[in-house]
Amino acid sequence: MKTADAALASSYVTSRGSTLRGLIETLADLPYGVSELADAEKIASDLAQTLTASIDNDPMFGGDSTPLDPAVLLTPSSGKRARVSVISLVGLPSDDMRQSFVNQLQMALRVHQEAPCR
Repeated sequence: MKTADAALASSYVTSRGSTLRGLIETLADLPYGVSELADAEKIASDLAQTLTASIDNDPMFGGDSTPLDPAVLLTPSSGKRARVSVISLVGLPSDDMRQSFVNQLQMALRVHQEAPCR
């Protein structure tokens, strides 16, 4: 990790925690000396705005909505056999949001599949 990257990471973790919103706040008010780029403050501010817009457009991106747990959909109730769940994406208004959901579902299934048997 470059020195400027380490300085930004250290500033972010010590002052704002470890949330996406904290990172956005850090980028919006970039600490002095964390980058040697001539337009670092403007670039960081633009990135903060882009991340904020992404959260506004997709609350799941920012972690502000109820996470969907594929394990709940795919795990049978006690004493029951596994069932097939049908997931409708009709409630997600854009292709980007649908793709985001599918990506999250794939990651969750991969984690669920790799988890040791209980």
